[in-house]
Amino acid sequence: MKIVAFMSYAHSDERNSRGRITEIRERLEEEVRLLTGYGEDEFQVFWDKNDIDWGQSWRRRIDDTLDGTALLLPVVTPTFLKRPECRREVELFLDRESKLGRDDLIFPILFVGFEYGNEPTEDSLYNAIMSHQWIDWTEYRYEPISDPAARQTLDKMAQGICLVLQRKLQTQESGAMSSGTAAGGAPLPPGLGEPEDDSPLSETSGTPLFHRPNNGRETNPATLIVDPLNQGDHATIGGAIAAAEPGMRILVRPGLYEEGLVIDKPLSIIGDGSREEIVVSATGADAVIFKTTNGRIQNLTLRQNGGENGSWYGVDIGQGRLDLEGCDITSLSLSCVAVHSGAEPMIRRNRIHDSAQSGVFVYENGQGTFEENEIFGNGRTGVVVQEGGNPTFRRN
Repeated sequence: MKIVAFMSYAHSDERNSRGRITEIRERLEEEVRLLTGYGEDEFQVFWDKNDIDWGQSWRRRIDDTLDGTALLLPVVTPTFLKRPECRREVELFLDRESKLGRDDLIFPILFVGFEYGNEPTEDSLYNAIMSHQWIDWTEYRYEPISDPAARQTLDKMAQGICLVLQRKLQTQESGAMSSGTAAGGAPLPPGLGEPEDDSPLSETSGTPLFHRPNNGRETNPATLIVDPLNQGDHATIGGAIAAAEPGMRILVRPGLYEEGLVIDKPLSIIGDGSREEIVVSATGADAVIFKTTNGRIQNLTLRQNGGENGSWYGVDIGQGRLDLEGCDITSLSLSCVAVHSGAEPMIRRNRIHDSAQSGVFVYENGQGTFEENEIFGNGRTGVVVQEGGNPTFRRN
């Protein structure tokens, strides 16, 4: 038995998000297959970019599937709600649900919040969409798909889909399939039985995997866009840091940024694109100096290129808790990463290599946790700990 899902979205949202919707679709398809044991011919997520011609062909494809074995995944944004074709696709599925006596064939993905712009509660179609169980992707819109919280959210959505597929198959096959199995006898995820209500639950915490609309939902952090071609809010990362209010997010587009960064307020600085194409290159300065209470740097290439007196680090962390994740860090002067003065960063999944001295230098009561980093090819030592340093290293 073939299960299909159709992803409905506005093409401009895919372009403006630089392929984020493509990544969600591919990873979600992989997660459902992983959890169920389905092959490529048993579960697919179709969309109009590659798979089928939309319009009448899309309708025929739905009609050709067995009742209840087709799902809709609308990527909900203000633009989506303005597109007549997107609205028609949702209306078709709502009508399909009504005819089948179901209310679980639509899995909305809230991709952009509605705190600004048109008021969604005035739109009856939006209300109908969001009366279903939905996933809130708004806080991950600027995050790489590899972000642990984003991956966990996708996994939760895949588990919710598995629950619905289990209910469908049990109903359609009139008990011929034993509880807890998928098509072809493949086991469904452990613990994914029928929930007591209509909201799939986490098997460990009992908290909802999906959400109902919540008008009191917190808004996303304000975001500044850095683009070297002056197509964002700032052309330099330093300019964005100076202009940002504490707690803001800075999204960095691909380019070469010849500057050293001084982070002196709580901020998130995240590369938007391929890490190899987002390069901070500093000569005669640290690539990054972190001297605030907390913050985040993710998905950047950080290069310290040496300079006069040779006393520069790739990343110098002298205060607070910095989450440094998924970066590629080198230094032609001192160490790639230095932690000192009681700082307690979380350093995860970085490439720390080719320094003139050590890859990691922890001193003067520096602490912190280093997990799953690649530390290699450094001039003297991979890791140096001295002068009261007390870090934790796991799986490096």
